[in-house]
Amino acid sequence: MSVLTEWFQRFSASGSAALSRDTDKARPEAILTKHAGRLMRMKGVLSVGIGRTDDGRPAIVLGMDTNEPEILETIPKTLDGIPVIYDRAGRNCSI
Repeated sequence: MSVLTEWFQRFSASGSAALSRDTDKARPEAILTKHAGRLMRMKGVLSVGIGRTDDGRPAIVLGMDTNEPEILETIPKTLDGIPVIYDRAGRNCSI
């Protein structure tokens, strides 16, 4: 195998890894963009963003002004396959 062929194979492999990382990042952003308006209209939602679950998976993160179970039950568990997590935010709260 020539040096040029070997270099090209390494270059191609690293490019596909970078593309995979970009795809992993773009998917939650696209899903958030698609659903942000509806999420922000939900009772108790103060903010929307992108974060990670405890095990490191990409997630949609909602900042909530309440921890009332009847409101939290209305929050979707996933959006298009991406987990939705929430934090209590707002007055008299620290995150």
